Amino acid sequence: MYKVGQAVIATAENEDVPEGTPGIITDVYPDGIVSYVVEYTVKFELSAYKEEVKAIEEMEDQDNG
Repeated sequence: MYKVGQAVIATAENEDVPEGTPGIITDVYPDGIVSYVVEYTVKFELSAYKEEVKAIEEMEDQDNG
């Protein structure tokens, strides 16, 4: 049985994330369904943030140059 806080790895049956993605269980429901937060979500958001910062810096460079 799964427990909240337990580390898990996404399986092929999961459509939302690639197989093998690590995560942490956030909820366990009576019917056996589990929800969890995946680590790659944070990485994706960080990568999107870095892209945004890069675009802003490029615009500033154009304004100054």
